[in-house]
Amino acid sequence: MINKIELATNKIFDTHAEHIQMIGKGFYGEVYLVTMPQLPYKVAIKLFREQQYAELQRLEQSHIASLSVVPMPKIFGKYFDKKAGIFALAMEYVEGKNLGYTDIATLSRCDDLAEEIADMVVRLHAVQRATFGYLGGKQYSTWQGFYKDLCNQMYKSIKPYSQRGLLSRDRLELLEFSHEHFDKFFAEEVRAASLIHGDLNNENIIISTDEHIAGLIDPMGVMYGDREIELFQLECSNGTDMNLLERYFSKVVPSKNFEMKSAFYKSWAETNHYSRIGKPQDDNLDNFLCQLEFFAKKL
Repeated sequence: MINKIELATNKIFDTHAEHIQMIGKGFYGEVYLVTMPQLPYKVAIKLFREQQYAELQRLEQSHIASLSVVPMPKIFGKYFDKKAGIFALAMEYVEGKNLGYTDIATLSRCDDLAEEIADMVVRLHAVQRATFGYLGGKQYSTWQGFYKDLCNQMYKSIKPYSQRGLLSRDRLELLEFSHEHFDKFFAEEVRAASLIHGDLNNENIIISTDEHIAGLIDPMGVMYGDREIELFQLECSNGTDMNLLERYFSKVVPSKNFEMKSAFYKSWAETNHYSRIGKPQDDNLDNFLCQLEFFAKKL
C-alpha cells in the first residue's frame, strides 16, 4: 500500500512523499496522511478498493466543497491506474480529532459545539434545487417518485442477502410490507429537495483542539431529497449524548410524520448497508427494524 501512496503522491503533486501514515480504514478504502517538501505540505490520500467508489466520492465531495456552506475538504487531484489497482484521491488534510470517537464528557464546550453542528446541518439542508435525485443521476419531480425507485433498487440486494440467511425471513417480510404500504408512510408531500450528505454522523466530523468543527468528511450517496432522510444519523455514535436531533429541530420544524418516516428511512438504509458489506443481522439492525414494525402495525 505504501508504494501505491508514494506513486500517487508523485503523479498528483510531482514530488515525493517524506512521510506516510495510515489514519483511517473502512469498507471503501484506506486513508493516509502524507507529508511532502512542497505546498500543501500535508495531504490526505484515500486509496479506494474500486474506481467507482473513488469517482463517486470525487463527484460528491467536490460538489459540496464548491458550495462553501460547510467545511468540506477540497480535492486536489486523482490518480487511477487500473493495472496497478490504484484508485487514489488527494484532498485537504483536516487537523484535529474524530468527534465520533471522542468521550463527550471530556469536551469543555460540548453545548456550543453541538449548536455549531446543528447549525452546520441546517446550512447544508438549506441548499436546495428544483428536482430530486442523486448527483449526476436521473432526476424526479417528486421525492416519493425518486425514493420509491431507490427502495426498489435496495430491495434487489436485500432479498438475496436474506436468502443467504443473513437477515431473518420475518424481517424481510416487514420490509416488504412497508414497501407495499409506501404511500401511507409518505403521504405527506416533501416540498423541498435539500442537499443530503448521506453519512451525517459524528464519525464524519473532525474537531479542532479548541473544540470547533474543523471539517465534515466522507459524504456517501449525496443527493437532493427529503432533509429528514439522514437525520437518524444525528443519533448515531455520540450524537444522542449531544442532543443533536433536538437541537436541529429547535431551528427547523419537523414534518408531521417525521417519526414514522425516520423509522422507514433508517431501517431501509441500515439493512441495505448490511447487505452490501455482508454483515449478518444483529441487535443494532433489529432495533431499527423494531421501530419500523411499531409503525407498520399502526397502518
